[in-house]
Amino acid sequence: MNTQILLLRGLMPTGKNKLGGDIQVIARTPTYFMRVMANNPFKDESPSQLYFTLLRSPADSALLHAFHALEHAPDQVRIIDDIVYIVCATRYRDLKANNNFIERKLKVVATTRNFTTMSKLIALSTGNEIMMNPSS
Repeated sequence: MNTQILLLRGLMPTGKNKLGGDIQVIARTPTYFMRVMANNPFKDESPSQLYFTLLRSPADSALLHAFHALEHAPDQVRIIDDIVYIVCATRYRDLKANNNFIERKLKVVATTRNFTTMSKLIALSTGNEIMMNPSS
């Protein structure tokens, strides 16, 4: 069975977003998530500073070139295939290269997850659920 994990943005109980528009969905396999973690160029950084922006599809090469020319300091940003790897030097809310910025500059639907969420997605999709309160 080929399991897919759906990452939903702005989902409301009605299946529509707050404005009644379509929901953007990015579906990925457990193998994809494991590849994201394996290809992480920032393995030596603190997990609490790591963010992964998953692009629906690889960005246009001209847009990628323009994106790489932008200044991201003090944060570190690297794009590999359809994944933007980010080391956030301060807080995510202060990050210039946040999800909206990346979508605007690369003109592609994206969703961002932190290291903890990515780890949990892998654990859940491979059958190794993380028990938050094992005694209850």
